[in-house]
Parts: sequence; structure tokens; C-alpha cells
Amino acid sequence: MLNNVFESLGLARGKAAGHDSSVASLGENLVYSRPEIEQAVEDLRRGQMPVMLLCAGEPVPFVSQVMLVEREKGYFLLRQVLHEQHHALILEQDFFNLCGQVDGHPVMMSVRLDRLEMHAGALCYRIPLPTWVLSSQPRDPIRLRLKPSEPSVVSFTTGGDVQIKGWICNLSEGGVGFCVDEDEAHAMRPGQTLIPVTMQLAQEEFPGLSLEVKHISRTDAGQYLVGARLMELSENLRQTLRGYLQMLLRDSAHLA
Repeated sequence: MLNNVFESLGLARGKAAGHDSSVASLGENLVYSRPEIEQAVEDLRRGQMPVMLLCAGEPVPFVSQVMLVEREKGYFLLRQVLHEQHHALILEQDFFNLCGQVDGHPVMMSVRLDRLEMHAGALCYRIPLPTWVLSSQPRDPIRLRLKPSEPSVVSFTTGGDVQIKGWICNLSEGGVGFCVDEDEAHAMRPGQTLIPVTMQLAQEEFPGLSLEVKHISRTDAGQYLVGARLMELSENLRQTLRGYLQMLLRDSAHLA
């Protein structure tokens, strides 16, 4: 698995972590969105799969596991590596690489040790959430922020019979981000499937959609941003979304 991870990311084994030029060459796969970074680390924890820690100058990675993710506090915990010399090397590093797989796609992030911390009776490394994640998973080709003047909304009822109407703030062919109030945010959770969902884009309405909640985060304005994946889209709707996004791109280019 390790060789596949490094080859898929275009990285050579044994590279230093902090500011490797190979990372810059894969900029199109760099994720800077804090909610997406949080979700990537949470997915590593939920998958309960080993992660590889690679230190500068050390050709052999160390095996660990994500034990806990504290989104609001901005850190996660890694289980201590077993070998004493490897543990000592981790303590000496300014930065080191963490590699793993999410949904079969390799991911890598440069992380640093904050301090040691006990969790569930085990010694762990407390790691601040990174500022970027490098992923081999293809990104949506077009993702645009929608202006408040564009009356685009999603509406649905959760499994708990909570009626929700969210204002769409970003959109792609494969996903949607929408803002909701606190009570509505608490009625959802990452991994939840929402169905049926009605999405209104300007004057067009699309009922009967399915969304998978990927992340929920609080914005500076006090609202909550929900990131969701559009599931099982018909080709007709996918083409409609593509045309709508291209229209927005043309309009923004005209105004620029």
C-alpha cells in the first residue's frame, strides 16, 4: 500500500516534509479548505486504517493511527509509534509527512507535533490540523461561489422531521455548499444521506435529489456551512449544472 500511496501522489520515498517542491507541482490537487481538511483527517480516523509517518532523512516510514479528531479545537491525536528510536525521531522533527488513504485515494499532509497527550490510556501525539492536504482524488473541474443576489437554495426535511432551507453559496457538478442556521446544522451529521432534496437554481427547480453530507462547519458570520456531494445525478441534470456554471463563469469574466 505504501508504494501505491507515494506513486499516486507523485512523491519519492524519503523526501523531507515541510516545503517539498514536489508538492507545488501537484498544486491542482492541493486542498486548502479547512472543512475539507477536517473531513479528510476524520475519514482517516473513521477508516481505522494505519497511516504512515515519514521523517526527513528517514527512508522507512513509521506506522501510526488517527485516534481522535477535535475539529473545534483544531487538532487531532496520533497513536505513539512503538519503536523507541522512531518515537525519539518524531520528537525531534519540526515537520513530518503523514500519508494514508481515504476512500481508496492516497492523501498526504505535512504536520507538526504540538505535544504529547494521553488518550484512552495510550500515549499520543497532539497534532494541529494542517493548512493543506494533498490528494490524488480528482477535484471537480468547476466550483463557483454564488453571489447573494442569485436566489439559489436547497430545501428538504431531515430524518428527524426538521424542515431545512439552505442558501447555496458554492456549487460544482458534483457537490454543493449551503448555509443554514445553528438549529438546522445540529439536525444533520457528516455521512448522512439527505433525500429527497429540492434544489432551485435561479428560475429552475430540481426536485428528488440525494445529497451526502461531507462536512459541517461554523462560519465567521455565525451561520453554518454544509458541504454535500450530489449523488446519482442524471446525465440531463449534470449537463444542466455544467451549463449553469459555465454561464456564471462567462458573466463573471464579462464583469471583471
